[in-house]
Amino acid sequence: MKAQVNVSIGIPAYNEGKNIQQLLMSLLAQKEDSIKIKEIILLSDGSNDDTGQKVKAIKDRRIIFKDDHKRLGKSARLDQIFRSFTGDVLILMDADIVITDAQLLEKTILAANLSRSGIVGINALPLTAETFFEQVIETGVRIMKDIAKGWNNGNNYLSFKGCFLALDGKLAKAIHIPASVVNNDSYLYFAGVEKKYVPKYLSDISVYYRSPMNLADHIKQSSRHQNSRKELEKFFTLDWDYEYTMPVALVILSILKSILTRPIYFVAYLAVTLIAKVKRQTNIKSTWSVAKSTK
Repeated sequence: MKAQVNVSIGIPAYNEGKNIQQLLMSLLAQKEDSIKIKEIILLSDGSNDDTGQKVKAIKDRRIIFKDDHKRLGKSARLDQIFRSFTGDVLILMDADIVITDAQLLEKTILAANLSRSGIVGINALPLTAETFFEQVIETGVRIMKDIAKGWNNGNNYLSFKGCFLALDGKLAKAIHIPASVVNNDSYLYFAGVEKKYVPKYLSDISVYYRSPMNLADHIKQSSRHQNSRKELEKFFTLDWDYEYTMPVALVILSILKSILTRPIYFVAYLAVTLIAKVKRQTNIKSTWSVAKSTK
């Protein structure tokens, strides 16, 4: 019988009391035929809600909960996870995602070929929209997903979302992510590229998240990514024009598809995008203000 792959799960959490128990229970219910969940490392990033109480209420020796009562930011917590995990594979996830597939971890690892890919992204999808504004944001998500899926078979930085990433243990141990980094998901993707791995996107494996329900929260989220190239260029020596230049024909086709299928939402999305650019937050730090409506 083939040996099980030892899996470490790393979860940075800041005020995630609403969802953390649901997430942990879905992880503990994962099938473990070809994998073994060795540890779930959950680091509270200065939470001031009941996150800690909710975690401690779940009794499982694999859950390692740490809370130093400091707000350091997600990148600093990721780096702490890189220094402490002990598995063959490290899976990073946000504490506010929803997992509906009991074979999510197994499917991801079996399809990943992490010794070659180094880092794997999966299909992060918004939960069913409850408001008009969520429908508007979902329109933008669909456009970007169309572009990402068609661009190099999905193997581009757009496809690798920090809400769920799987990393080869050797790569994760070799990464040091500075605490100041805002675009930590793209940082991890490009770290794999620079180390000559071939990152892989798995479009048929999904997790879910809540889209922002109001303009203020959308601006908070979009502001983090508007200058990602400028932020990351100083860390890696890559062909940045190649890594960031989307195929023009693909962009046009994706936009036309959206105009034809969701015309009202598309017009609203254009307006929201313009406002977000004009009103974007500057000098974003890794200890950013969270979008509360996504929790």
